[in-house]
Amino acid sequence: MLPKTDIPFNTQYQQTALGPMIILKSPYGISSPHAISYQNKTIISCNYYTSSDGYRYGYSYKVIYIMLDSDLQNYTSYIESDGYLPTFFINPDGKLYTSIEVDHPDKYGLITMLPCFERDNITYPKPKKMLPSYYIGIFHNFAMFKYVNIFSTKQLDKLVAVEFKDGELKKTYTSKIPLPKYNVFSINNDNQQIHIIAQDEENCWLHRKIDEKGKVLQSRSIDITCDHYPSCILNLSFEESSYVVSYGEDGIFYLITITSQGEAIRDKLFDINCCIYSVWEPVKIANEIFVIYFTTERGNGWITLRNNKVIEAFQQQQAGKFNNLLTNENIVLAKEKLIISDVISCQNNSYTIVFYGDQQDSSKNNTTLFILNRTLI
Repeated sequence: MLPKTDIPFNTQYQQTALGPMIILKSPYGISSPHAISYQNKTIISCNYYTSSDGYRYGYSYKVIYIMLDSDLQNYTSYIESDGYLPTFFINPDGKLYTSIEVDHPDKYGLITMLPCFERDNITYPKPKKMLPSYYIGIFHNFAMFKYVNIFSTKQLDKLVAVEFKDGELKKTYTSKIPLPKYNVFSINNDNQQIHIIAQDEENCWLHRKIDEKGKVLQSRSIDITCDHYPSCILNLSFEESSYVVSYGEDGIFYLITITSQGEAIRDKLFDINCCIYSVWEPVKIANEIFVIYFTTERGNGWITLRNNKVIEAFQQQQAGKFNNLLTNENIVLAKEKLIISDVISCQNNSYTIVFYGDQQDSSKNNTTLFILNRTLI
């Protein structure tokens, strides 16, 4: 078992208009790149900084995992001693794993995959040179990852399949996805299919079904009436209607319905009335319920969809103050500007948002995490 560690957080618990929230403040700094829900607990990976003079001498930090109970009132911290830059994933047996980069005197980018907490009496797999991939789900006996280099117009997208057998990691397969680039990936757990979609050319998308090694099994071109990118997959299918969310710089989200015959229909979904800078992939909360978070010229926000309709929408209008875009209610969560680090699905139609407080002084670390749990009615 990973060793527990006593981290001296200054802790506050609040009951906000959106749900319970715990605030964890560290003396010197903390960053949180990733979170996951596992066995009805929220687990957050953090870099916990142990000194304040890193701007001049290089930051000293520990990699820790914070495990919070479902009510957010109690937490336990564990120290990661086998590596850094952890990425959580669930293996095909439902066990929590972490992919971590390990130190090597001569090689960079060596990654190993280990059970996140229970490491007693295990055989450590040999670290391998691997891409820093993003976990997308389980497909049969594989944990599936994607790698999309958004800064390169030439490097092909990649699909990484990590095979497990009898609960043990067996082999890793890395496959290149044929052009076009910048694919959005989706695993349909109901029928065990992997779908990808990308903008092929102006006003045209390419929808493909692939296997775990990237082989194209089925494909079709879809003509659309706008030059939008297929940002958020709600559902992709060749047999039934597919649903994709796109957006324009004018602040309007659109629902693109693709019929089984390949016809695309664009409907206005929601207007947030300001320029959208970026949108993250949807987080599935329950059947037909998704949370999509975004960044605008005013700050972070998110919308929640149920049956392809927006049922809630929040946007940060001022530092720490969020506006309910459906009711115009203002909700204060903090005094400082909040940045969304991650959104994760929890049990019982609820989700957790991990924020960090924006540090205006670039020579200093962010020091505070805000973890909010919201339950849908």
